[in-house]
Amino acid sequence: MAIKIRLPNGRYIKVETDDPKNAQQKAQSYYEQIYNLSTIPDRVTVLNNFANALAENKQNKRAQSIIDVAIALSKGADSYTLSTKGWLFLLEDKNAQALEALRRAHALDSTRPTINYRIALALSNLKRYSEAFEYLDVALKSQTPFDDRIAAQELAKELNYVP
Repeated sequence: MAIKIRLPNGRYIKVETDDPKNAQQKAQSYYEQIYNLSTIPDRVTVLNNFANALAENKQNKRAQSIIDVAIALSKGADSYTLSTKGWLFLLEDKNAQALEALRRAHALDSTRPTINYRIALALSNLKRYSEAFEYLDVALKSQTPFDDRIAAQELAKELNYVP
């Protein structure tokens, strides 16, 4: 199995692993090494990806602290870090806080299907279904590929929503 590690310059490296269960731990290890470098030109991206790797490994508390640093470095003006912050809140079932962070991300980039899906999920968890449908519709009708498409389709099915 191969995992892709996104580097600060936007390129990826492919890391081979024989153990799929170990893939996210390996990714976290690589991000840890990159994180400790002091001369990274795009530290915000590295921190965002590091927080995601930590979340995949169920280390949400540490992921929250890492993403807070990324948000501070970006002065709150990066939709990716705000979306990750919202996702971390969703993982902890803090839906109102998730919605706040995700709405800030949406204000910066309303076209990203991942942000729209995550807002729909937060709204659905808050039982605000008609609002959730609006964002779910945008996410599912997007032609942009996104990692959460299957999850968005499952949410639509769960809510009996047909875009």
